Amino acid sequence: MLNKQKLNKKAMSIIEVMIAIFIFTLWLSSVFMIISSAGNINTYNKDFIIASNLAREQVELIRNIRDTNYIKFQKWNMLRPESWNYNTVFSSSTTQLYKFENWNWIWDFHIKSSTWAYVSDFRNALKDNTNIIKEEYRLCLENNKYVYCNWTFWEKKTPFYKFMKIEELKNPDNSSIENSFKINSSVWWNKKWIHKIEIPSILADYKRL
Repeated sequence: MLNKQKLNKKAMSIIEVMIAIFIFTLWLSSVFMIISSAGNINTYNKDFIIASNLAREQVELIRNIRDTNYIKFQKWNMLRPESWNYNTVFSSSTTQLYKFENWNWIWDFHIKSSTWAYVSDFRNALKDNTNIIKEEYRLCLENNKYVYCNWTFWEKKTPFYKFMKIEELKNPDNSSIENSFKINSSVWWNKKWIHKIEIPSILADYKRL
């Protein structure tokens, strides 16, 4: 009778230990998930702030180009104020994406080039590392500044991709508004899944409207 009681106590002790281990494992897993989730949120918030600032920078740069054109008595929508080629102006084509690049190796930004790509293809391009559309807009860190990658050994690739889309500005009746454009500054990044931020704005020839 005593042996049976001892066996029952041993069995109960083993079960209690197993339950305790199970509860501790659940608690540890919960703590790990909370820490991991907090880390992911912090990473997303950091990336979101960087992307927001990059998108806002594009809007300010394009306004700066317009204002520089005013100062130099040039066409308000010239792409490059340092040039006297009056044919290089903003286009309202819905498939043209513009890039801001530093000019002549100094930190003076202008729209140095424009390229053709469909925005609808950009999400798919991010999933394909060999796609030229994607890599053309990729940003690298150089001297602690985000610039388009030149694929040099000292650059650090980032997950961010940046471009600006310029479209016609229209009235509610779908008629075009002269001397005005709708601009959409876009920054995309790819971490686990694809994110993007877009800042719409209006660029107008306000001195002559």
